[in-house]
Amino acid sequence: MSQAVQHLDSFARVKATVPLEIRQSSIPVAGRGMFATELISAQNLIFSIAKPLLCIVDDGAEALRNICDNCFATRKGIYQTIRERRLTYDFPDGILNKPSNLKSWTFLSILRIINSSDPPEACRIEAWEHHHRVECTVLSQMHHDLRGVENKVPARSMRALIRLMCLYDAGMIPAAEWEEFMSLKVTSGIGREKLAGHVEYLAEIVDYYKVTKLEKSVVKQLAYAHFNNNLVMDQPLLRNSFSYPSGNGCVTSGVCLEPFASMINHSCQPNSWWTFNGSEFQLRAVRDIPTGEELSISYIGITASYRSRQENIIKDWGFECSCLLCKEGPQEPMEGPLHENLLEIQKLERSTPVGSPLQMNQDFIDEMLLSGYHLGNYPIPYLYRQIYTATLRKGDNIEGLKVYLKIYFEIEHVVIPPPFPDDRINSLKKVISLIRTAELVESLLITEEIKSLLPYIRGFLSKKLCRETEKCFGPDTEIAKFEREQHQKMFGQSTNAYDDRERYVNDINKVLGWAGLTNIPEMNL
Repeated sequence: MSQAVQHLDSFARVKATVPLEIRQSSIPVAGRGMFATELISAQNLIFSIAKPLLCIVDDGAEALRNICDNCFATRKGIYQTIRERRLTYDFPDGILNKPSNLKSWTFLSILRIINSSDPPEACRIEAWEHHHRVECTVLSQMHHDLRGVENKVPARSMRALIRLMCLYDAGMIPAAEWEEFMSLKVTSGIGREKLAGHVEYLAEIVDYYKVTKLEKSVVKQLAYAHFNNNLVMDQPLLRNSFSYPSGNGCVTSGVCLEPFASMINHSCQPNSWWTFNGSEFQLRAVRDIPTGEELSISYIGITASYRSRQENIIKDWGFECSCLLCKEGPQEPMEGPLHENLLEIQKLERSTPVGSPLQMNQDFIDEMLLSGYHLGNYPIPYLYRQIYTATLRKGDNIEGLKVYLKIYFEIEHVVIPPPFPDDRINSLKKVISLIRTAELVESLLITEEIKSLLPYIRGFLSKKLCRETEKCFGPDTEIAKFEREQHQKMFGQSTNAYDDRERYVNDINKVLGWAGLTNIPEMNL
């Protein structure tokens, strides 16, 4: 049930599950902040916005051909973000009559949805009415220059700025929403010299093509606001159990500029995170959020390295992070022999296609543990993932399973900061897929006794995947429906047979023991 956003009646587009309050942030110099006025349980939806004010398809020829600029249905290789539909790139011949105008659509991307109950042209018509009809002429004129923009600034930033100004000049942005854009926080100065150059370049292009009647100072303010407030539109890919091990579980569809979401401040160890279901923005709780606590997100994703966090925040956002995690100081080697060894490993990672040697990574992990660090300290979790990748590259799926069992059941429970819920789900998918592979291969590295335990464990974890996906993304999302369908296809009428947790705990502990993992708390299983 949608709740009110206290003191902000103008945000009718926001559907909150608990009352939210905007007031002075608890973070020094952060300005305003957003607070929960009731307890929010872990992974619960905090609020959603069906149509954020500005969403732009990602850059690159593949993205522009495979992402709908209206509903943001996305195709990546043989995978996509919606079920039971086939996505096909299409030019909107029926809408644009002048052939020259088709040039602009190479930057806008429309997909025809086949085998759908929706009319194939629905997205094209809606997008045309919503924004394309006012920006098309401008983009046609700028066709060739836009191709060169990517050498200086992200082309999506130029497309976002053009769309925003064209909509404003056409009178299609209500005054209250325009005021939201104009009130977005902008930062410049420390670490932002490169950004100032980007903004100046964008303003010059806008002026050269007479894109808008707005003053140059306003154009620059909007450009700064875009760079300082846009959020990446990550969506979960629908992938079956045969394709989990490689790659990650999400695809970037574009960027979103939504002023309401921009009122949430940064923390390197946030209590909430965002995701997208098509073009719908969702904010969800990472953990239980007590009444009165300020909501926070991470502007830089989950980054374990203290040095990287500090450098990225200054470079990309223009402020020094003073969140609780950063106040604790470095949790990684910052000097001495360990630091020098880490630099050598990082150098090899950058300079060779296969990265640093397996034994070198393992030796460094052992050195860190002997020096008093624990499994959750950077770069140990990262190095274990490198070991896993290198092991699979050698074709050793059984050893790869052992490594990933350690990552999922042990390391991810102690890593600082903890992974987001969708990262945990992606790890679970990999475990399920690796178990399936181990069931099928013939290897002296796994006994028949252990192999006999794997089918039940896989069935139990598959049901867990369905539950966790519903909690993470919502039961009505495409990914949640897809995982339920995949589980039913795989296990059919026998699905209820995989509810015996006592049997699962007994079996998984035997498998973990085989993998060299002992004393794993039952709550981690």
